[in-house]
Amino acid sequence: MSLRGFKNFILTPIDGEHFEGLGFKKKRDGLEYEYYPSIHVNEVKGANVYLLLTPKNFFMEVYQITLPVYTPEVVSLRLKERIDNQGFLTGPYKIFWHELEKRENFFKFFVLALPISEIDIYKELLKKVGEAKVRAIVFFPILLVLSLPEGHESTLVLHKEKGLIWLVVVSKGIPYYAEMIPIDEMIGVDYENLKRRINFYKSLYRSEAGEDIAKTLTTSAEVAENLKNLGEEVEVFLESKEKIYEKVLRLPEKYNLLEEEEKVVHKVMAFNTKLSLVLFFLAVLVYSGSGAIWLWNKKLESNIINKERILEENLNNILNHYPPDKVAAFRKFMKKKNELESFPSPINIFTHFCNLEGGYKVEDLQIRREQNHYRLKLNLQKNLEGGAIAEEYQSLFFKLNRFLEITNSTSSYDMKNKIFTVQVEGYLKNEFIPN
Repeated sequence: MSLRGFKNFILTPIDGEHFEGLGFKKKRDGLEYEYYPSIHVNEVKGANVYLLLTPKNFFMEVYQITLPVYTPEVVSLRLKERIDNQGFLTGPYKIFWHELEKRENFFKFFVLALPISEIDIYKELLKKVGEAKVRAIVFFPILLVLSLPEGHESTLVLHKEKGLIWLVVVSKGIPYYAEMIPIDEMIGVDYENLKRRINFYKSLYRSEAGEDIAKTLTTSAEVAENLKNLGEEVEVFLESKEKIYEKVLRLPEKYNLLEEEEKVVHKVMAFNTKLSLVLFFLAVLVYSGSGAIWLWNKKLESNIINKERILEENLNNILNHYPPDKVAAFRKFMKKKNELESFPSPINIFTHFCNLEGGYKVEDLQIRREQNHYRLKLNLQKNLEGGAIAEEYQSLFFKLNRFLEITNSTSSYDMKNKIFTVQVEGYLKNEFIPN
């Protein structure tokens, strides 16, 4: 099977080293898709991959709790106790959560727990064997939530895939319940059982939310017709699998199941790519105008040389009337003075540091002269929340680039202590060095 040169894929695991999904290209009028029922991991080498997970075992709910002390560690511990007590997951799992509501000590959280085997095995397979760049990992029912029209009421969504039906209850953009209902290969869809599951979740939502589910939607005309025959009011709202899958490209960060460190790396890489393009176009503009500036500079340079020659002749005439020892002392003094004045002013450099973002701690600052250049090595640290790193990184380097020609930079984030560290090396720009 030819993959037609696609470098972007939205994939769902099938078994072992095979995936199902879409290859896509970005075009002016949208996206070009091609559906692949089976893709081997080696066929996506070097590509960008958005991984959709459809695990048989998972735990998802909207959980309300009172917490006298709120820290991420305390929340994770209480949620783990909740999941363990429910008994849905027996092996190792990862917890994903975000805050929905807070009133004093009362909190409401969206909680999702997935087996580690369902996440890491496919992520590592794509990265190590397929050498792919995993851009996002998402629990498939979240895409159904994102596919609903804006401003929708509480809704029960049904989506039919090969071998299963997803049932998801959504209210105000929040997934409350989700269930994967298997389809028997011999019998097909058991619509009587499906109707019972629908009624169960309607009753459950009514008892917890105090209101009825407003409507039932499906992505399958077949499902809608068979349920209508059983007296269930169902509307078809979206039949295109591509339209559902492409929601992963506009996935809110809170639903991306990648580790925080990987998200930061992707953001930094994306910023560096944009910065490179900007610098390239700036270079083109500079070179396009350099011809006229060069001619003007040549004329100015010629005038300066003539005036310097006249000044030097006049100075030599004056010095010829002074004793040789005093002339030698004067020349030595001027040489030392010029050397001292050529060093950059510490006040000048620190003024630029003061114009950086607030809250940075200077761990190390080195300045040394290398021929006609001044090399700076700088180590900065700042306490920062993980979600603010990309914006902070962009702002910091924009201001550093005002006075530094950066030759090397590294950054890291200590999640435990919430410390963002940046190391920068570069040369002081010529306009900040006294002539």
